[in-house]
Parts: sequence; C-alpha cells; structure tokens
Amino acid sequence: MFCFFFQWSKPIMEKRRRERINRSLEELKRLVLEAQNRDVSILCCVSKKILVIITGQVFTKCRVC
Repeated sequence: MFCFFFQWSKPIMEKRRRERINRSLEELKRLVLEAQNRDVSILCCVSKKILVIITGQVFTKCRVC
C-alpha cells in the first residue's frame, strides 16, 4: 500500500519542486534586474544561462564594494 502511495505522490512532489524552483528563479530575475537598474519588463526574455551570468556580475560588484 505504501509503495503505491509513494509512486502516486512522486509526480506530485516533482511538480511542486519544479514550481518552487521556477518561482525562485522569477524572484531572482526580478531582484537582479532591479539591482542593475534594468527594465523589469524584459523578464520573459532572460534565459537561465543569462540569469546566472548577470547574478555572478551583481555578486562580484557587491563583493568589491
């Protein structure tokens, strides 16, 4: 019985995990773009790769300050 429940709940847990990650990425995009005084309306155009690069630049600037 427990095995059946775990197999059923695993896709639900994965869906929730992905939703949580996507919400966090959206928040990170917003914060990083605001920190760089960029237009937040370009959120939809920022890929994960670009987000990582921009985030690294922001943290590098913060470290220097």
